[in-house]
Amino acid sequence: MTLSIRSSVTLAIALPLIGGIALVAVASAWRTASDRLADLDEDLAARGAALASYVAFDGGFTVDFEGGPGPAPDVTSSLLGWRLTTEPDGDVLFEGGTLAVPDVSLAPASPDDLQRADWPRPWRLGDPALQTLDASPARAWTGRFLVRVEEGEVEMVRDRPTDLSSAPTVRVTLAEDLTPLRRDRNAHAALLALLGAGLSLGAIAMGALLSERITRPLEQLAADARAVRLPASPASIEVPHAGPEVQALARSLREAFARVQEAYTRQARFTADASHELRTPLTQIRTEAEVTLCVGTLDPTVREALEGIVEGADRMQSILEGLLLLARADADAPADRAPIEMLDRVRRVIDALPPDPTAPLPTVEGEACIVRAVPGQLDIVVRNLLNNARRHTPADGRITVRLVPDAANVRLVVTDTGEGIDPDELPHVFERFRVGDPSRQRGPVGSGLGLAIVAAVVGQHGGTVDVASVRDRGTTVTVTLPKA
Repeated sequence: MTLSIRSSVTLAIALPLIGGIALVAVASAWRTASDRLADLDEDLAARGAALASYVAFDGGFTVDFEGGPGPAPDVTSSLLGWRLTTEPDGDVLFEGGTLAVPDVSLAPASPDDLQRADWPRPWRLGDPALQTLDASPARAWTGRFLVRVEEGEVEMVRDRPTDLSSAPTVRVTLAEDLTPLRRDRNAHAALLALLGAGLSLGAIAMGALLSERITRPLEQLAADARAVRLPASPASIEVPHAGPEVQALARSLREAFARVQEAYTRQARFTADASHELRTPLTQIRTEAEVTLCVGTLDPTVREALEGIVEGADRMQSILEGLLLLARADADAPADRAPIEMLDRVRRVIDALPPDPTAPLPTVEGEACIVRAVPGQLDIVVRNLLNNARRHTPADGRITVRLVPDAANVRLVVTDTGEGIDPDELPHVFERFRVGDPSRQRGPVGSGLGLAIVAAVVGQHGGTVDVASVRDRGTTVTVTLPKA
């Protein structure tokens, strides 16, 4: 499926913006979650150092909570569980909380860390082990610390006693609840999603607005081009507020329509001139043939030939009259229009129809209504419609002419119960010299100009013609003309 220019421009503007918004939202959510987790790990490291600071070594490991039953509340608040163990023996010095915190392997401390001359209290050794616990939404932190060494009441903070074979080290393991972090992360993601949806809608709206501004001149240009009817001046194709590209397109269309108009005018002039020039010799041929037929001693073969000449001249005369009428309509020649009472006019045309025992006589329905038209041309429209209906309707059929006025128009509806029109032929009925299947017509085959003349004359009067037909059930032709 081919997208319209407006849809393509909207997508071209909106999709990159939406993609950028989504990328920024995902990156922001990931960065925020990573930063929050890093902050949590730093907080756990600080709490681990605080717990290790309660441990001292004085011939053995001791835990002093400074007179309290346990660590200070601000150290263990929000912790799910914690544990202090000696290294390398693994004796548990203290533990608390409700979560069983697993021990994990730690990389060995470097000799440089273990042989420091002065020991801050405490000193973290090596990198910690971090893990997210599967049994509970928690983050576990495990680290190793050097603790202070005491000898009686003396606190050794600068030099390690020489009688110690190894550095006094404790392992601190603790875990903190991840539920608040995940809740904040989800809230942040929801906020980003809401903000992203709003920005995406804004991007779509901006794309639609820009695409509308881009395509509006093209749509106006297309509407002006569709409104052009030949013969007409293409100078009406103009887009005043548009860029140079659209102006160039409008100029090209005007030039193209001007060339078509010129060719159309030449063709109409040629048709009118040729039809007018042929009328005189055609009339002379017909007259000579009719005069010769008045001779009573003609050979039957000669008489038959002369009658064929008269019949052909009549047919040619009808075609020439139709061509002249079409040429005048093509040239949009001004004509004196007058108010015409339609009901009376239709009845007069019906009364003037030649008798035909093989076709039904049309009937008229409706009320009196007035249109402004050229009387002779309106008669041609009605006569052509009736002749066409009679040619395709059997004697036992029905032809009805209805006049239906409304507030602004008058509809002339001609309905017959003839054989109808093939669906494939229906779109071409107004083409010039388009003749239907001769085997489905009664009497002489038409010239193919009847409905073309109807469409041309009605269009010249500012009206429209519509045809609806069902095979073997009949045809309805509706002519709409503006009221006087």
